[in-house]
This record gives sequence, C-alpha cells and structure tokens, in this order.
Amino acid sequence: MARLNYNVPGEVLTFYRRTKLREVIDEFMESGADVAEYLFANGEYKNAESVRNALNAHIKKRMLPIEVFTRGGRVYLGRKEIDNA
Repeated sequence: MARLNYNVPGEVLTFYRRTKLREVIDEFMESGADVAEYLFANGEYKNAESVRNALNAHIKKRMLPIEVFTRGGRVYLGRKEIDNA
C-alpha cells in the first residue's frame, strides 16, 4: 500500500504549473499557426530559459511536434515538420 499524506499545505499547490502549460500548448496546437510567442508575466518564471525548459519538458512528455526556442529574451513555440514518408 502506498504511503501518501493528503494534508498538503495550500502554498505547495501554488508552485504547480502543469495545467497552465498544458493550456498554452493546447491553444497553440489548436490555433493552426506555425509560430507563436509565449507571453509570460514578470515574476512568473526566472527568465526565458526557465520558460523554455518547462515547455520543452512538457512537450517531450506528451511527444508533441512542437519546438520551443528563445530570441532576445522572448519565448516562441513553432510547429515541427512531420515527414510522412
């Protein structure tokens, strides 16, 4: 039997960002756009590289055809070409 503590303090839950990242990625996939900039709020992440790393981890876990890149402190999502050969 697993040993889990269900009495988790509320402040722990504020660090959980999975839902937000999933919404961003799902919105991008549904948009049909080739490239989009992810606009994150000041203080939400340490810097653009932190955002890129978080998005990449989520994308890799879901095996999605998206690449994330940064230019000039900005974060972009782009569609990967899929070869059907």
